[in-house]
Amino acid sequence: AVKIKVLVVGATKAGKSTVCNFLCGLSKAKQPSYKPTVGVRILEFERSLEKPKGLVAYVELWDLSGDKKYDFGWPAAMKDAHGILFLYDSTLKGQEKEIEFWYEKICTPLNLRDTQMLIFAHNSTGHQISQPKPRFATRILSRIAVETTSIEFEAETITKEFTSLCSRIVNSLLETKYQDE
Repeated sequence: AVKIKVLVVGATKAGKSTVCNFLCGLSKAKQPSYKPTVGVRILEFERSLEKPKGLVAYVELWDLSGDKKYDFGWPAAMKDAHGILFLYDSTLKGQEKEIEFWYEKICTPLNLRDTQMLIFAHNSTGHQISQPKPRFATRILSRIAVETTSIEFEAETITKEFTSLCSRIVNSLLETKYQDE
């Protein structure tokens, strides 16, 4: 097994904790009421990878509060991070702009590859809404994979794309290790 640390970042009320709970198997549905994350939550679980075939990732998922009053803890959370899952509520106008803020604050210092990041344009309403796939204006963000997600209607997309992100992170770590030897 390979241990990886993935940060989950984005605006408040975007659905980060709900998606994190879903990914690690704690919950299969949207939470009935909003409970803001205080600082950070760390969830640990195993994920079987498609590539490299048969490898298992031991995932540490760091669910960071979207509230900027906890920014004093971000450097500690960022230490040794291997990947980032950005998440915003695609039903709330303007929330996608928060991704640029998080990219600058978190990604720039970590110097991660585009393949070690993923953006979920998440529908946290519980209602099926037809939405076009979002496009980001900035050149940097436009290179990061974006998926529209909803636990109620696209749960398999969440699982599949997160597993794919874990595979890309592990491949990147193995590549780096191989180059260092």
